[in-house]
Amino acid sequence: MNKRKLTFLIICVLIMLFVGGCGEEKVVLVTTERSSEEKDSKETTDASTFNINQSTTEYITTEEASPEEKNITMNDIYEANKGDVLLQEGVSGYGMKTIYYSEGTEMYSEFEFLGFDDAGMYMQAYEDSEGYVEVLDIANMCWYIIEDGQPYTLIYPEDGMANVMINYIHNDMVMVESSKDKETIKDVYRADGNLVVETTGLSEFDETYTYRYVLDDNYRILEIRCFEGEELVYYSYTTQNSVYNEPELITQIKADTDKRLVTVSFPDGSGIEYIYMVPRQYPITLQLYNGTAYSDSGYTAQWVEISPMSDGFYADENIYIKNNVE
Repeated sequence: MNKRKLTFLIICVLIMLFVGGCGEEKVVLVTTERSSEEKDSKETTDASTFNINQSTTEYITTEEASPEEKNITMNDIYEANKGDVLLQEGVSGYGMKTIYYSEGTEMYSEFEFLGFDDAGMYMQAYEDSEGYVEVLDIANMCWYIIEDGQPYTLIYPEDGMANVMINYIHNDMVMVESSKDKETIKDVYRADGNLVVETTGLSEFDETYTYRYVLDDNYRILEIRCFEGEELVYYSYTTQNSVYNEPELITQIKADTDKRLVTVSFPDGSGIEYIYMVPRQYPITLQLYNGTAYSDSGYTAQWVEISPMSDGFYADENIYIKNNVE
């Protein structure tokens, strides 16, 4: 299981413990349109050129931070790096590359993106070095996935859960909110013109890590280095006004107007019904936390994705969710 999917699972399980009211939540986005001038000013970044030596280079100049800077908190850093803040004032996109190491050797990498597509629609995307791809289709409240070369549509049909997932990634892409309470600031200073904040914290397995955040004057995270002892565990860096060059297959899926209807109903609950328009040529998968999916309203047969028709396309279908929580 890749890191993104594991994170989704952990955060959703926690949220579902108190998600009773999340059906009322709305997705809060800064804007859904950009001007043509902003579109033309986009920059494409290539994160593959990073060399591990960059992560261990000593700073050329260091100096003491101001008294105000020394009073910085982890909450200050988190608030400055939420998606609501990063995408303000015409920023077309925001990218974050993370490279993981083992004994100095790159083992795995991820790229995450918040921003807007060429049509000005809000966009979230994720890729990793194992070929997993995940792109949000906010118009249809679903995700297009490529895993092991197989495309499919991912749906979070339970009440409010799609909004929870979108908002979580929107605000926690650069820095996860829970880290605020798990890290302790040990040192604050300036290096090469930027503010550096060093912290210590425990992993979920009680391992002690040291984190080095490089911030600009607005506390926006430029780089993060994570060490276990003296060994570099991962290195992240962010790029403002970046673009996401999605795989051609994802572009084709998004542009395809040949859709099918997937209707998800909750007969034993609120009676809410969701209708999704998804590509006919690919299967769907559901992510459920408090329910079980059935192919009939009487709950006699658990749902599995139907087989494609003779022409290779998938037909419209109805899915019925039974709530497992009393």
